[in-house]
Amino acid sequence: MDPLEEATKSKPFLTGTPKGASRLSTFQVCHQKYKWNYVDNLIRIGGSPSASFGSAIHEGLYVFYSSPKDEPRQEAELRAIHRAVEFIEATELDQQAKELLRNEVIAAMDQYFLKYNPETLIPIAVEQTFKIDIGGFELTGRLDFIGRWLLEGKEIMVVPDHKTTSMDWERFFKQWTFDLAQRGYAYAASKILGEPVHVLINAIRRRKTKAFEVEFDRQPVFFDDEMMNSFEDEVEAIYLDIQDRLEGRRAWDKNGKACVGMYTCEYFDLCRFPSQSMKDTMFRKREKGENGA
Repeated sequence: MDPLEEATKSKPFLTGTPKGASRLSTFQVCHQKYKWNYVDNLIRIGGSPSASFGSAIHEGLYVFYSSPKDEPRQEAELRAIHRAVEFIEATELDQQAKELLRNEVIAAMDQYFLKYNPETLIPIAVEQTFKIDIGGFELTGRLDFIGRWLLEGKEIMVVPDHKTTSMDWERFFKQWTFDLAQRGYAYAASKILGEPVHVLINAIRRRKTKAFEVEFDRQPVFFDDEMMNSFEDEVEAIYLDIQDRLEGRRAWDKNGKACVGMYTCEYFDLCRFPSQSMKDTMFRKREKGENGA
């Protein structure tokens, strides 16, 4: 058992141990948010419409891009939309919110399929799990798929990451430049294929209109050799930092500037009023097996 797992074996975590690449980004943004989410394992009662919209789109597009090569495109699209709607129905949102969100998700995915030719992004590997040893710790995760992306007549190997937002495009895409999770996905995919792999942010932006309108954009995130070579050292430093906080040698400090980024942090009220009554009123423990736990 590696040192970090040993230090956290009695703690409830989303996937058992804090080793996933996406968790690095959370810790990078705010230490207290990491604790609420992955140590205390708290999930907001009732769910979040914005987060549910993004997750539903992610689920649907995963089904679409992992469909059999010989499946007719229309059937793959319908299965993808059905999966996204299933996800919405399984949330804790109230019925009115579910109905509205269901219509938004169907409209968004329908517009997505009209916008993009699937031949510009072709999966070559699906459901790739990885485990990388880094300084006595492990970085683990799953890549939904690795694909070939056609850019200006050239094929680029990418790990696509589907994102939803309401931010302006320039600000939205800039935030992924130094994101450790994205670098982790590229790093793991490069290890799997034995060649450079980059990240493709596949973005859907909700327009603030009465109609269910969305906008689309795709931009690659390229990591140079220096950034990739320093990745393991940065990850090891973060793991050691997390271990210190778990063992009480450092506090779980808050990053107030990160409270309202793409959307208001779901733990914002809890950070302002960190009482047991606030926890009991607005949050519950994530159950094992729920959302990947």
